[in-house]
This record gives sequence, structure tokens and C-alpha cells, in this order.
Amino acid sequence: MNRNLIKSQLITVLLTGVMGLFLVACSTAPKMFSRVPAYVPQNVVTNQVAMDRVVQRVAVLPIVFLGDYSDRQMTTEMFSGILESELVKRGAFEPYFVTGSALNSLTGSAKWRLGEKIPADFFETISEEFQCQAVLFTVVNHYHPYPPQTVAWRMKLIDSKSQETIWEIDELFDSGNVTVAQAANEHYILHQSGGTRHRDERSVLNSPRRFCQYTAFATLETLPY
Repeated sequence: MNRNLIKSQLITVLLTGVMGLFLVACSTAPKMFSRVPAYVPQNVVTNQVAMDRVVQRVAVLPIVFLGDYSDRQMTTEMFSGILESELVKRGAFEPYFVTGSALNSLTGSAKWRLGEKIPADFFETISEEFQCQAVLFTVVNHYHPYPPQTVAWRMKLIDSKSQETIWEIDELFDSGNVTVAQAANEHYILHQSGGTRHRDERSVLNSPRRFCQYTAFATLETLPY
């Protein structure tokens, strides 16, 4: 048999095998997100006038969790831990995390909701006790831990002297929104996976902790400092 013909047949067989393996790999590989613009929080208000005063230290009050979820204590602890970690990493100011017992001793309540009537000397008391220039209120208005996950953060940073709002955000993150899913995926790759892609990077949309980490990060990224 002609050597060239044999060689040609061998090459054809090898190429067919390689193509077969490639098609199998493509069919079993995890599907990636289509590239869309990543979500950017929109419902944010910043008071440039109130920012004139230097804010170095902020009293961070305990989270008020309003989400309809049975295991409220464990969920609140998870959100609190994530918020504390993300605030430290953000480095916008020095956060002082006020405990519920300390807040109760000073103000008569372990938690205060936004819009709730507070004692007349509330900000003066907090400022003097913790030597801070501002107070951060945090409320989780909504939480759904099952796909598509949703988390709603509301935060307000208030100047402890003038009692003016410096910054406020009221944002719902819905993982069913493709732009939110894209942003969560990018956050996972850049901040949770060491900058490398993994086969399970979509798991950020199935992991309550990972998705909450993304939402806290995105929320605090809108801080003016």
C-alpha cells in the first residue's frame, strides 16, 4: 500500500478522535455567563455638604433583620459577620462594631430601626461613648436564600454632630437578574476564588453566604469615602 495513503488515513483517524474528545468536553463543561454589563447599585444618595466634616471613626450599630426567614438568629449572625468583614476590607473609615448589650445599656434598646423614634440624646451619647464622627444603621429588609436568591440592604450613615445623612442606600439584589448574576460571578472570581476560574463559579448563585458577600461588597462600594 502507498505510504502516503497510509499516512493520510492515520492523520484522518487522529483528527477525528481529537474532534470527538473536543465535542465531549464542550458538552460536559459548565456553561459560562454570557457577557453583559455587571450590575451597579442605583438607589444611592450622597450628601456632599455633610461630607465636609472628616469622618474617621464610625459606630456600626447591630443589624436589624426584617427578612421573612425561620432561622432568624443564625441568619442575622451570618449577615453581621459578612458586613463586619466587608467594612474592614473596604477601609473607608475605622468601624467600631457596637454590641447589642452595649447599645441597650446606653440607649435602652439593643437594636434601632431606621425611621424609629430614638432618644433625643442618642447621637450625642453614641459619639461620646465611642469617640466617633458618624453612626451607621443597617437593615436587611428582605432575604430569600434559595435560587434565584434575593437580598435587600438598607444602610444610612449619619453625622453624629449635625445628624445629617451623609450616605444612604436602599437596594434589592436579585440573582435572577442577568446583570446581578454577572456582577456576583465577577466578584467570586476576583475576590473569593483567588482570581482564578473554577468549574463551580456558578455556585455563587447557589450559595447564600457567597451571594451575600457579593451584595455587601457591592453595597459598600457606593460609600463616598
